[in-house]
Amino acid sequence: MVCLTACVSAPRSPAVFTQKNPTVHYSGFEDLSLTLPLRAFLRSPSGAQRSAWSEPVQLTIYIEGDGAAWQNRFTPPQDPTPFDPLAAQLANQDPSPWLAYLGRPCQYLDADALAHCDPVLWRDARFGSKALILSDEAINRVRAAVVARWQIQHAQQLQGVKPLPEPKVHIRLIGYSGGGALAVLLASGRTDITCLITVAAPLDTAAWTGLQKLSPLRASLNPATPSPRLASIAQTHWFGTKDRVVPPASIGIYTKHNLGPQGEVWVVDGYDHRLHWVQSWPRLLAKSCRTDLAAR
Repeated sequence: MVCLTACVSAPRSPAVFTQKNPTVHYSGFEDLSLTLPLRAFLRSPSGAQRSAWSEPVQLTIYIEGDGAAWQNRFTPPQDPTPFDPLAAQLANQDPSPWLAYLGRPCQYLDADALAHCDPVLWRDARFGSKALILSDEAINRVRAAVVARWQIQHAQQLQGVKPLPEPKVHIRLIGYSGGGALAVLLASGRTDITCLITVAAPLDTAAWTGLQKLSPLRASLNPATPSPRLASIAQTHWFGTKDRVVPPASIGIYTKHNLGPQGEVWVVDGYDHRLHWVQSWPRLLAKSCRTDLAAR
């Protein structure tokens, strides 16, 4: 009964996307209703924001953190859905025309769907191959939805062109906390990621679990594993000096193999795992993924 109550009371979507509040800047997200054990929400551009049909589509995707807090070091939550999702708040500060938000596997599900969702997906295997496959498929479906909507938007301009062309889609992938670790793993296996940004993310999970004296995540992959593809992507990774959940040292050996010449790491004074990120996000986002770094 306790689990059922907890599952029912968890939100089915981030409140920041729908609530009426003067601090909300860019609402208008809609549920894509993926047939997957995770949820995705998409915001499409208005008429004034639409780009020319000949230009690539710039799609920004945010990935949520690990979600609900563990009761202690050994007791995970019965439902991983976050009640105060920080990645959703970051997304709501982002003016990008095409913008999507991904929950993590098993987040935002109703009680019946959650009962059929494998708990390892928010526990030891939260960065494992199954979580990675599910999240990668979610990105593919978001991308397909964007392409379909783009074609509808430009149908008049493309009248008589058969078949309708597909635009090039460039993805800026942004992950918070554990969602940042997952974003790195996803980027290492995709060819459409042109910008990778993480916020307070354990980029070397072996280093992170060691720092926090946690059991190793043996069923998960480590983002610090060498990846030639990652080293070629523009990247920015943000940490806070006062973060005790994911301290800056959690980057471990990531920079040695995977940062590349277009990568930067910023450690911001006075920030912790949640404090200040949302309010500062437009400014920090503008400083991220500077592609001129390789020319230095």
